[in-house]
Amino acid sequence: MMEPENVYHQRSCVTSIAELLQVSEFEEQPDMPEIMVVMNYQGMTQLPEEITALEVSECVRWLYVKRNKITSLPINMCNLKNLIELYLDSNHLGTFPDVVVNLPCLQSLDISSNHVLTLPPCIGQLTSLTKLRICNNQLQTIPPEIGQLINLEVLALTNNNLQYIPAEINRCSNLKHLLLDKNHLAWIPRQLVQLKVLEELSVAGNILLCIPLDVGYMPSLKSVYVDNNPYLHTVPVSIMTKQLGFNSCGLQNPSDADLAHVLHITVKEEMSDKVICLPKELRKLGNSNNQSMATLMELSLRTVFKYHRSRLQPTDLPRELSSLIDAPVASCISCSTPIFSMAFPVIFEGQLKVYKLYRLAVCCSMNCVKLATMRVKLPLVYPDASDLFMGIVPLG
Repeated sequence: MMEPENVYHQRSCVTSIAELLQVSEFEEQPDMPEIMVVMNYQGMTQLPEEITALEVSECVRWLYVKRNKITSLPINMCNLKNLIELYLDSNHLGTFPDVVVNLPCLQSLDISSNHVLTLPPCIGQLTSLTKLRICNNQLQTIPPEIGQLINLEVLALTNNNLQYIPAEINRCSNLKHLLLDKNHLAWIPRQLVQLKVLEELSVAGNILLCIPLDVGYMPSLKSVYVDNNPYLHTVPVSIMTKQLGFNSCGLQNPSDADLAHVLHITVKEEMSDKVICLPKELRKLGNSNNQSMATLMELSLRTVFKYHRSRLQPTDLPRELSSLIDAPVASCISCSTPIFSMAFPVIFEGQLKVYKLYRLAVCCSMNCVKLATMRVKLPLVYPDASDLFMGIVPLG
């Protein structure tokens, strides 16, 4: 196939202002080039005004200004109205450059390796974004407006100071890769399991106590990486078929302060006991003494979820209960009954290469616990096997 005769006018790469001025001489031509500006490693403290001030600015589609000393962006960034990629990594930005929300075509934004502390709510206006990378900063919070990025496919927030990920991330319906390594996360939202096309979840190097138990039921998920989480002794049974990174996990137990408001189970080991944390939303654990009896709260939530969920208005229930109805804590491993505030936990012993790990699941009754122990081909750790034959209510 022959190359087009005017290939120069289709795309032009410029590496200096002089070259940009030269390209601008063609602005009267009917076939203006798509311009890629590459000005990395030039020691700039600000973006040259010519990039945003010339009439040719609307032809700039790619802007790479990595490894400079830029501290802010000019107000007239909106002149780059057709910009689709902006790479600002390894500069001196102290705040998120709000002016980028005026770039309606922006698809890829990288501001990694700067000094950004927070993301503003206006981040939700970048609805064309497919890739957002803000690694190696000092981010402490992510606004719920992140959920407005419905076209986002890659979200990389590694090596920050995040302690919390908003539940609204479940609205990023096209998200495929979620990278949260090296933060300070003790929990990730259970709503994350509603991301139907997520392929990779990486939360290595955090302080996780537990991960969502239904994560393995996500239809597109291929890989889960939880390496180097010292308090994490268990992973869900549901991810047994996924590629799993679990190196250097479970090396110590959570502190008493971490356990103060979290239900947990202590597993006796020869060298030292292991404390296994359960989802923080759970308020009561079932056992052989109360057999299959769920609490009134649990039964009510199951009924509302099954028969009335579609008719509920946001104000019909307290916010906490409404959130539970929208996203149950887990599903019973035996019968898929949604679980909200009470569960019958089951713990199995597993192995991953040289690392011993436990596999955790929850059931809605002792009957389902018994079924789970028969279906999962792993040694049972909790409850005690003798409990399975005490007071079991006949199925059906």
